[in-house]
Amino acid sequence: MQTSTGKSPQTTEESNLRNTNWSPLTTTNTNFTTHRLIVDGDVAHFKPVVMLYIFTLLFYGAFFGLSFYALSHSDFQEQIGHQLVLPLNVVLVIAAIVTVYVIFKKLSSPIVFSKINGWFWKGHDSPDTKSNQTELKNAIKLDQIAGLQILGKRQHSTKSTRSYVNYELNLILEDHSRINVLTSGGLISMLVEAEELGDFLDVPVVKSKDI
Repeated sequence: MQTSTGKSPQTTEESNLRNTNWSPLTTTNTNFTTHRLIVDGDVAHFKPVVMLYIFTLLFYGAFFGLSFYALSHSDFQEQIGHQLVLPLNVVLVIAAIVTVYVIFKKLSSPIVFSKINGWFWKGHDSPDTKSNQTELKNAIKLDQIAGLQILGKRQHSTKSTRSYVNYELNLILEDHSRINVLTSGGLISMLVEAEELGDFLDVPVVKSKDI
């Protein structure tokens, strides 16, 4: 484990960082930079890059495009019966609309560090809107964050022998638990933005040995 910070971490911080679990927190995989950090006064947040929306749209567009093409093919229509073609097209249109809505809502889900209310949260629901804040799964008070963790995980393609590495940015909390902030394929941008976020939160950044 390497510590990257210009500050001398406190004893509790050092203890948390030294005893941190270094196994990946998520199964999310990507080989490109997915978010950019924006710091605006007392609020820092990660914003999805345009490429993330384009890639997602192309992926699901290809899937539904092939589905509509198959339904328009005369041989397929004969197999399922012509009377089912229109209902299936309607179902596909509804499925496409719902899928795009759900995926884009998830992609646009805020990742926020706010010194104004003293919270970190992921999702559209700010802790300020919840009567029972202890029920929040992806939210934590900023003063409970002991450090930031960057770890790499190698992924192997199912269609070739190639592999790639993506990276997790996780919060290390005072009780040794962790919360995933995001997963990205861009190491350089993650290293730079993790340092910027560490300065914003006044906590150290630690990296796995393979980074």
